[in-house]
Amino acid sequence: MQRLLNEIAARAAEKRGGRAWETCFVTNGRIGLDVCISTGGDSVTFLNFEAGTALTATHAYLLRSRAEFDAQGGADVTGRDYGVHFRAGADARVLLTQQRKFGPEGSLTAKLRLTPDETEAQFVRAAGSGCVCALRAEGAVNYGYTNPTYGFSAEDSFALAEFGAAADAHAACLCGGCGTEADTFRQVSWCIGIGGDEGGAAAVGGEIIRIGALRTELTERGVRFTDAENRFDMTFIPLLQRSRKAAHRRADGGVCRIYGCFSGSIGTNGGETVEIRELCGFADEVAN
Repeated sequence: MQRLLNEIAARAAEKRGGRAWETCFVTNGRIGLDVCISTGGDSVTFLNFEAGTALTATHAYLLRSRAEFDAQGGADVTGRDYGVHFRAGADARVLLTQQRKFGPEGSLTAKLRLTPDETEAQFVRAAGSGCVCALRAEGAVNYGYTNPTYGFSAEDSFALAEFGAAADAHAACLCGGCGTEADTFRQVSWCIGIGGDEGGAAAVGGEIIRIGALRTELTERGVRFTDAENRFDMTFIPLLQRSRKAAHRRADGGVCRIYGCFSGSIGTNGGETVEIRELCGFADEVAN
């Protein structure tokens, strides 16, 4: 575990020469949180898949960036009514945020501990400008003054954490998901470029499966994502959308992100077909 965390910190430190970003998508299949700190701005999106709501607060940095990045892969930004922090610890990363003016209920706080697993957590994408790590998540999110606390348990909560910089070319559109596969409950994660030349990878129970860039097809069931070698075949059912104005400011203004469920299959390196049913994730610009 310590080796993996050291590698995260080292890769993050290598990317500090350009415009940096750190993002984290966390879900337990019912509630989700999508957080970004970048040198262009920050955003926090709270997702309630059961209620069908997506609420976002975003802040653009008009003058010099207020985001601070350290050599250990941590990031911090603090404003008048909000704060977002990624903290790099000895055995885990911690995501903290407090938004005092957030949505109709007026407040959101979150504290989530993100832990790599010795056998399951791996980098699922390592392109020229960034890397992604699959993690387990535990902690809580509080939204509003009368709503209940939404808990995240390491047994059923997962995260995709991305680190990088925009000094190199970076795929503007991504497809990502995290959770457990349908039959044996192995951890499954992926983060793959949509179109272009930049692909990515999937991780199934610790096995890394390299996958090329995805192509899209609109079907009656939803949006189908496939790769050229037919190792990745997923149909995405859109549920919630975050507007372009609230997009992550990664390199050049952000993208439109849609959240929903994936069902389909991933082919492993050993020839096994892993079935996926209704795993939560996101896709960028699939509706544009």
